[in-house]
Amino acid sequence: MNFCPQWIFDIASANTALDFISRDLELDAYAKKYERGLGEHYEVVSYSLISEGAEELLRFLAEIGEDGAAECLHSFIYKRTKFESKGKPRKMKSLLSTALDPDREPNYSVDQTMRNFRSFVFGLRAKTEFFAPESWKLADEENIDWLGELVAEEVSLFSLL
Repeated sequence: MNFCPQWIFDIASANTALDFISRDLELDAYAKKYERGLGEHYEVVSYSLISEGAEELLRFLAEIGEDGAAECLHSFIYKRTKFESKGKPRKMKSLLSTALDPDREPNYSVDQTMRNFRSFVFGLRAKTEFFAPESWKLADEENIDWLGELVAEEVSLFSLL
């Protein structure tokens, strides 16, 4: 089977939350973009699960009183794109595979996304993590292929019809 890797699910959830606070549509509208886009490459990841992940991220930021929610989410997306969980640089492309290749088992979950995000945010506060460069965009990354296009894709009321 072809399942979405955890780091891509993290990015979909965080970018859904970021779009929601930065733009003017409902959370589900942005989550549906990822359901459709991820579904072209992996077994379907339901928009309700992506939306749940985004809601949990936003709820956590509200609970801790984080004023820079957009900057935290942007930096989390940067870290999950550029680095593996242990801080090792993510190798986007090797001789036989890419980081976008599917997992054989469904290893992604909202709980894991929250563990990754909490750890990242507390690392920011302890200054063991760093903010992303302000001008960084996922779509500009080398070998990011379709994921960069999906993230850059605009959502409008007309695209929801």
